[in-house]
Amino acid sequence: MSPPPRRERRRSRAAQTVVCDLVQGWSLLCNGVLTFGASENCSRTDRSSVRTALRWMEGRGVRRAATSDPLDWPAPRKLVAGATRTRVGEELQKRYDAGASIRDLAGQSRRSYTFVRALLAESGVTFRQRGG
Repeated sequence: MSPPPRRERRRSRAAQTVVCDLVQGWSLLCNGVLTFGASENCSRTDRSSVRTALRWMEGRGVRRAATSDPLDWPAPRKLVAGATRTRVGEELQKRYDAGASIRDLAGQSRRSYTFVRALLAESGVTFRQRGG
């Protein structure tokens, strides 16, 4: 009687997902590749996964891409007062007058909609009608 056939272990050469974010639609693979789109291996979404991804990338010498935004926005959750508040308000006003929505400005500045609207009001902006 011959021995049973050997069961071969299949090794997957595909890169595995290290961390991902379903809301934003990205996945960081173990080979350092950042993919965008649906990921079937992604099971959790939280801010700690983003921090983990950034630490993982920095530990391997991967640098974040420079932003094309010339304004150095203040850090989120930091008080914006004095000259900085005036500077940010003027920049937001220029962008709003150029056609950007308050929601777009809030995303760019990493601030809340309410904060951006308040700065625009302080800057004397005439608000557009809702709905375009």
